[in-house]
Amino acid sequence: MRYKIAMIGGGSPGFSYFIAEALVNSEIFSDALFMLMDIDKKRLNASVQRIKNLVKEKKSGLQVVSTTNRKIALEGADFVITSCEINRVPFWIQDIEIPEKYGVYQLKGENGGPAGQIHAMRNITLFMDICNDIRKVCPNTWLMNFTNPMSFLCTYFHRYGKIKFLGFCHQVHGSFGVIAEMLGMEPGDLRVITGGINHFSWLIDIRKKGSSKSYLAEFLKRVRKSIYWKKNFKNIPHQKFTLELLDISGVYPVGYDDHLVEYIPFFYEKKEWKKKFINTCNIGVLVLTKLKQF
Repeated sequence: MRYKIAMIGGGSPGFSYFIAEALVNSEIFSDALFMLMDIDKKRLNASVQRIKNLVKEKKSGLQVVSTTNRKIALEGADFVITSCEINRVPFWIQDIEIPEKYGVYQLKGENGGPAGQIHAMRNITLFMDICNDIRKVCPNTWLMNFTNPMSFLCTYFHRYGKIKFLGFCHQVHGSFGVIAEMLGMEPGDLRVITGGINHFSWLIDIRKKGSSKSYLAEFLKRVRKSIYWKKNFKNIPHQKFTLELLDISGVYPVGYDDHLVEYIPFFYEKKEWKKKFINTCNIGVLVLTKLKQF
């Protein structure tokens, strides 16, 4: 069976290529039809060309096509992947700046706090139309969503979307390397068990595949001794705030400082964040203004 996989937001250079890599390396999906959809033709064409180069390099049977019409992309799709937003960075800046006018200061605010709620309402509005199209065009498909704020959107899908859906984030999987390195193992050797919501998860247990032995206590012991969690390093995700939350709660938060702070921007006063973690948590507009360059 040849599957059709539609990606809404196919002009997203990172996620579209990441999905394509997984498809060409899959025994099941390596000959699938991968249809990328985006309203930005320039970004869409750039993504398609990059993925076609990958397909050629890997000598894969993956067929890559594109469209700017969402209904055409959805027609006959077995799976629909979403990684889409409207004017992501400019609106994100406003999500932070508007509450600041009323004395509510946040750091990043993509998923939690007032900024996260504003973000959610904006993207739920976008997904209302997407869910409506899915119900009409491909009602049996699975929606596989990467768009944030993940927890808010999945709550909407569950209560009102009337579609089959899954929510995805690389946050927990992205921690496998750090955990494995601390334990002297390979990431593929581990089963990492977490609980929580997107960008605010907590480590419940670490086990080696094929074994019930827990390595959680050993990991936490090494974390508390490692300089990596006590000092910020350039171009490496920071963990000083992570360590502080571990010491306070006794539970290790997964996701790095700049994600955790989305939900607890009031942990410190604004001046304290700037003094202690300005390089860690990317204070509001500073980082978002820089993101405009990409």
